[in-house]
Amino acid sequence: YSSAASDVYKRQGLMLLLISGLSKGQYLDNLTYGLKLGALHSRVTNLPEMLIGRENNRQLFDITSKGVFGVEGGLFLNYKFPESRVAIQPELLFRYSGSEVNYNNETTGSSYKLGLRYSYLMLGGIYKVYPFLGLNIGIGAFYSKNLTPHAISYNSNERNGLYDTNFRQFYREGIVGKDDFNLSFSLGYELEDNFHFDLRYYLGVGDMIGNRVTSFQFLENTNRSSHLSLSVGYSFHNW
Repeated sequence: YSSAASDVYKRQGLMLLLISGLSKGQYLDNLTYGLKLGALHSRVTNLPEMLIGRENNRQLFDITSKGVFGVEGGLFLNYKFPESRVAIQPELLFRYSGSEVNYNNETTGSSYKLGLRYSYLMLGGIYKVYPFLGLNIGIGAFYSKNLTPHAISYNSNERNGLYDTNFRQFYREGIVGKDDFNLSFSLGYELEDNFHFDLRYYLGVGDMIGNRVTSFQFLENTNRSSHLSLSVGYSFHNW
């Protein structure tokens, strides 16, 4: 009796190991991991208003902001749920982005360019749906840690840039880049040979720039980021 019971227990143990192995194999077959790299265009809202305040006479000078080009890249994991067309894709990325402000006073002939370009470490994920083959649409969220909160450049034509160093330091002390939080919306396509392409829009939902009290009396307002990126990726493991 004990011998028969022992054989039953052994068979059950082997069956459990087999099922566990098959299950793990199924999960691994649905896992993709790889690298991605892309270019992006970014901008930040309300920068002129922050620099000059609401009470200044804008008729005496012209101050505008525009977007700048940057890069984004890093690691991703993609897990496709079995027997479905749905996947989740966590990502760990590096981003270099920002915005630019241009000031011009025709009366005095003075002009300057202020550049805000920050480096971020991003962590987030995308929920993806595959309506047809490798075509996918996704929505997600990302938290971005600002690694260079004082990364500001300043260039002017005043006395051939004689005072640029002083003003650059002044802006670096008065304007501080903060961490950013973005919602993301993507459209992509994954090829059978491991390459995939991704067009993505990031929408900032919080204030990404803070300022300190200075003699310029910067206006505290809400500065939101927006990014449009196009990236190419390579997967090291297929579904």
